[in-house]
Amino acid sequence: MDNTDLLVTGHADVTAVLGDARFTVPPALGDARPPSLAWLRRTVCRFSEGADHERRRAIVVGPGPDERVAGRIAVLVQACEATAALIRATLPYARRPESRGRPAGRVVAETLRFDPPVPVMRRVAAEGARLNGRAIPRGTAVTLDLRAANRDPDVFEEPGRFDPDRREHPHLTFGAGRRPCPGGGHALELAAGVVEAVLHATEGGR
Repeated sequence: MDNTDLLVTGHADVTAVLGDARFTVPPALGDARPPSLAWLRRTVCRFSEGADHERRRAIVVGPGPDERVAGRIAVLVQACEATAALIRATLPYARRPESRGRPAGRVVAETLRFDPPVPVMRRVAAEGARLNGRAIPRGTAVTLDLRAANRDPDVFEEPGRFDPDRREHPHLTFGAGRRPCPGGGHALELAAGVVEAVLHATEGGR
């Protein structure tokens, strides 16, 4: 099995990989005995594929079988740190002149595009595939550069400009295709609420 690395930066190509079942998440390695971190990674939807992923994702977004404990732990761990990082990233942008008077939700959404708290995703080609005319051998490790894709000039006008009023294609920070983040909406709303509260407390409600 070939094992080469490929960096994907284009918005369309990242979207294509995220929607293609031939590109799978890398398997979680290490000791799988509970309550180790390796056990957690092997038992949650984020690092699963196929029927395991569907069943475990259902636990996160609704009722499910016994894996609900690992699923809930993963959501708490991932959501806590990622949302905290999103809030930290958003606050400086929220104080910029172009953000004045804009709803906090739009500022957060543009921060997710402009400065994603999780800048890359990874996939492995479980079988041979083609991407933008290029043959991808089975076993290829694929790194999806979300920061670059979110600033793709073929998709976003003036991608290097922070603009809370954008109406273009959505950013890819919460994923796309087969495996969108089940907590994306919650993270955005939570971050927006915290940003609004901080700005109100520190700037007298702007």
